[in-house]
Order: sequence, then C-alpha cells, then structure tokens
Amino acid sequence: MNKILTEIEFPKMIAEGQAQTQTGQELLNKYRAILMANEASCALVNNFIREANTCRYDNGVLAVLEQVADFVTSNKTRWQIATACEAIYGNNSAYNYLNANAAKQAEKLVDLNEEECVQYIRAGALKNVMYCESFRSIAKSVFRNGDMVVENAEFKLTHPVSIAEKQGSDVYFTAGRKLFKINEDQTIAEAQWTEVSNTFRNVTNLLESNIVTLSDDTFCIPYGNAEYQLSINEEADENQQTKSTLSLVKLTKDAERELTVESLREDNRLVLTTANPRFRNQMAQVLECIAQLAENLGRVSIMDNVSIVETANDRFIVIESGSNVYASLLASNHSTPWTINEEAMKALDDIKAKTKVDLHEQLHQAVQKNIEQVSESEKAKIEAELKNKSVDEAKKRIEALTEKHKGNPAVMAVLAKCAADLQEL
Repeated sequence: MNKILTEIEFPKMIAEGQAQTQTGQELLNKYRAILMANEASCALVNNFIREANTCRYDNGVLAVLEQVADFVTSNKTRWQIATACEAIYGNNSAYNYLNANAAKQAEKLVDLNEEECVQYIRAGALKNVMYCESFRSIAKSVFRNGDMVVENAEFKLTHPVSIAEKQGSDVYFTAGRKLFKINEDQTIAEAQWTEVSNTFRNVTNLLESNIVTLSDDTFCIPYGNAEYQLSINEEADENQQTKSTLSLVKLTKDAERELTVESLREDNRLVLTTANPRFRNQMAQVLECIAQLAENLGRVSIMDNVSIVETANDRFIVIESGSNVYASLLASNHSTPWTINEEAMKALDDIKAKTKVDLHEQLHQAVQKNIEQVSESEKAKIEAELKNKSVDEAKKRIEALTEKHKGNPAVMAVLAKCAADLQEL
C-alpha cells in the first residue's frame, strides 16, 4: 500500500500548490498541516478530492486536484484496493479478523501496475476473499463486463448488463440504475418502474447488487455457504439448429451439483429450513431472485448498444437507437443535468461539447448509419451542383466544399467519392 502512496506524491503536490483565493489557501494550508504531523493516506487523499471539488473556482487548487484525480483515475483498481485495505486495517473491531486476512491477500495487488492488477483479478486473484464486501465490489467492477470495457487516457466506456422485457410494442431495460424503454419507432425514453413486472425488478435488483459478477459469460453469485454459477450453453442439434440450454451449478465446500430451476427452488426450501429465523425472510428473497435470474437468463445480456461513460469529472449514459443517439448525465462534479436525444452526428457533437469526450469511433455503427442516410441527400445536392461543370471547375468546387464541410464526415464521404470519380475522368 505504501507503494501507491509513494507514487502519487501527494505531499509534494500539496506543498507546491499555489492557491489564488483565501478559501483555496486555507484548504491547502489545512492539508499541509495534516501532512506535517501525519503520513499520507488513501483516506486523506480521498477527502482532499471531495473538499477540493467545492473549490474548483480557484485555479491553483484546481491544478492540484487535477493532478491527484488523474493519478487516482488512471490507477482506479489499485486505488480502490489500497483504500479498502487501509479502512480494514483501521477497524479495531474484534469481528474484523476475517476482513484483515482478506486485506493481507489483496494488498499484494497494489504493488503491480494497473494493467497487471486488473489481469490478476480477472485470473481469480480475489476469488478467495469474495466473502469481504469491499473486495467483492471491486471484483464486480472488473469482472462484470469482462472484455466489454474500453479505456483510454480520457474516459472509460462500459456496456452494462440488463434483463430485457417487452410490454406491448415497448422493450424495457436498465442502465446506470435507470429504467428505459424503446418503442417500435426506435424512440428512447425513461420509464417508470410500475411499467415492468416484479420478475424484471427482482432480477434487476440482483444484477445491481454487490454479490453478482460476470466472467466468461458465467454469472457467479456467492451467497450463504455456496456459490451459484449460471450460464447459457449453445449447441448445434442434429439439424444444425442452435439450441440454448441453461447451465446451473451450485458449488459448496464439499460438492458440486448441477441443478434445474425446479430443483434449485426445492434446494432453496431445504436451505431455509435450517436458516437463522432472523435472516430467513431476507435469504428467501435472495434465493428466489437467483432462481428467477436462472429462469430468465436467456433475456439477460450485455447491452452492446448502451454505454456508461466515465471521466474524471462526469458519468453519463449513451444509448444507440437506429440512427439516433440518446445521452443523459448521471453524475458530475461541475455540470448541471442534461439530456440529448438527436440524430447520431448531432448528438455526438453535443456530447463532445459538454464533456470533451469524442465517441465517434466507439459508436461507429450509429455514426456510419447516419452518415449513409445524410450522404444520400447530400450526394444528390452535390451531384446536381457539379452536373454541368467542367472537370477543372468541378475540382475547384469540390475543394471549396471540402474546406466548408471539413467537420462533417457525411458530406466529406460524398465529396471523396465525387473526387475519386473525377480522378477517373
């Protein structure tokens, strides 16, 4: 843990910070005084980030905050583990010995770089400490979307997991703890929870809990004295038709059993007969949710058309629907709530203006479809304009149009085709 605190050089950042307001000076002086009497800690750094966010108008404080936040963001998993270990070691409760043992195993990951840390976790480095809620939550954030995470220096993009439900002509799904629906016209809107079934709500609550992780298309749910593993297997039958079957395995210390949904519910009833009466109702709810997840696993999937985008300052959702893109701010330390529901090119330009995040490449399919639609109308206009011009005149006009529309990929695609046609002439 000391390694990551050494790497961040928090005392140096605080010492070199130059506040421009009285409030900013008081904030930096407060942390300088703390660091004179105490060593840096993850909790101290996290507290500084929270307090400095209220002082962003001071450019000096903002400069320090951005340095600290950049380090924490680029080492997110290591920092989460270090913070969790620090909190566990600081807990003097007599009932904390199990978590302390978990922390001794997990803290070794902090000495790796971020990429290695994530790879080790995906390889099962936290498997033996999943009984500790802190590390279970960290593993969930790494495993839940498997390889469906795209990261670069500016943002992290994650495709969430959701159950889908059709009510009439509307299809419902969740993302970012919000409920959405898409109608037959591909129109996206937020929905009310009263519009979906109890099963949908129960499965969603389970998927969004800290006990579910997704690895290699298998849902792993450690609960009670067992771990439940759920997946869909696809096999070709005699007629080469793909057949999907449910794989439901219950792992305990002494055995590994394959179950059906019916036998799982029977097993749940037996488990509840010996459960502590104080927790029996809660256990019954969770076990039934696991059964409902197994029953509806074919309707649960990674939402390829939905993205949760996180930056150092913002967290927002982006949904592709036909040639349109819907986006909405989920959380921010500087922006007021906003929602965008536009054709793809316009929406992505608006997102870039609000968050400085360029998603054109990541949402290539929606962008390309929109380009094709725009291209048809633009192509007709440009071809009509060039129809009666000589080759030289057409070339000059294409050059002028290229300069005018250089920020519009749809028009640029048409102009490139026209230029290529002229080149053949």
